[in-house]
Amino acid sequence: MTHIGNFFLTGTDTEVGKTHAACAVLRKWRTLGLRASGYKPVAAGGIVDAHGTLVNEDAARLFEASSPGATLSLINPICFAQPIAPHVAAQDERREITLHEIVGGYLELAERFDRVVVEGVGVSRSPCLRSLIVRSGGRTGASYRARGRPAPRLHQSRTADR
Repeated sequence: MTHIGNFFLTGTDTEVGKTHAACAVLRKWRTLGLRASGYKPVAAGGIVDAHGTLVNEDAARLFEASSPGATLSLINPICFAQPIAPHVAAQDERREITLHEIVGGYLELAERFDRVVVEGVGVSRSPCLRSLIVRSGGRTGASYRARGRPAPRLHQSRTADR
């Protein structure tokens, strides 16, 4: 059997099945005895729960499919209330999305769990992603250094453009 590590899952739009696919991968890994967690670093479209926490529905589904030990705030550290493009929501809420925050959250999960599925934003050419790559000097998650070591490599799965 070929060893496959963590996944980065993205799609060409919203509502194309990224969360469904990520949850299926998480459930499969768990049946194999692996401790697995989802990671949706940036989400837009959250509702306030009974505890006053802003929760994104897709992030909640990833949380439910993940192994015990994951928290919703680790799985989805950046959540915006408005169901609009994350870079627009960030501008409206005057919040900066940083590569350091995204990669740092990933590394935290990668240290705690055997496998991580990262669910990217619903537009593979998002201005949010472009601005993160430009601000990072062109470094991507595979080569960005945090805590003195390179981030683990991610295997990418793409949906076909329609």
